[in-house]
Amino acid sequence: MRWACVLLPQLALDGVLRRCSDPDAPLALVTGTAQRRVLQTLNPAARALGLRAGQSLTAAHALTRDFTLVEYAPEEIERWQQFLAAWGYRFSSHVSLCYPRTLLMEIESSLALFGP
Repeated sequence: MRWACVLLPQLALDGVLRRCSDPDAPLALVTGTAQRRVLQTLNPAARALGLRAGQSLTAAHALTRDFTLVEYAPEEIERWQQFLAAWGYRFSSHVSLCYPRTLLMEIESSLALFGP
């Protein structure tokens, strides 16, 4: 058996960027309590402003306010991963979501290795 492994480290950010009118504008996903908001992940434009993942929202606003904030939604990662698995079934009869932010698809079965 041969499997293809597709890593999706920024699946939440990619999902949000698909809905943005300007995906090149600075964007940060934020998480945490109301008292301690933290930047979870950023697009390249936001990183170019000096923002970084793990930074408090207060510290980020001290640097700049020229970025868009979107609430980080872990359930969106699951939704996008399920969507991609359904897409994967167009190409493979075996798709696995065993690992977070990863899509595994069988690309060659063991029967094909032995030939006719």
